[in-house]
Amino acid sequence: MTQIRKRKKVKRSKVDKSAVRLNNDSTYILILIGGIFVLIGGVFTSIFGNLMMFHMRPILGIFAYMGVIIGVISGIIMIISAVKLNNRRSDRSTWAVIALVFTVLSLLDMGGFGIGFLLGIIGSLIELTRKG
Repeated sequence: MTQIRKRKKVKRSKVDKSAVRLNNDSTYILILIGGIFVLIGGVFTSIFGNLMMFHMRPILGIFAYMGVIIGVISGIIMIISAVKLNNRRSDRSTWAVIALVFTVLSLLDMGGFGIGFLLGIIGSLIELTRKG
């Protein structure tokens, strides 16, 4: 006689939310680090670039100073949008668009040595293309 074994019902565990949370944090971290680079690039340019420009050609110095202001403001707003993106998941597309706009504006002042621009663009686009 063959014995019929009773199958134990294996309780299926729910999806591990920590893995999903880690994926959500990746865009936050990319935009945050990009914003920090843009802010540092703006401060760096204001300290060193403007001193040289004002001595060489005052008109060029004024335009460089406007670029620095835009760079510093872009860095600050990128950092704020990254923090809001992490805290308010329901408004994620709004904050991703804000981060994308100010990432592009940061090109007027070095774009955070280039790496801040790239990180901001990658993080914003990943966040915008994410479903649900």
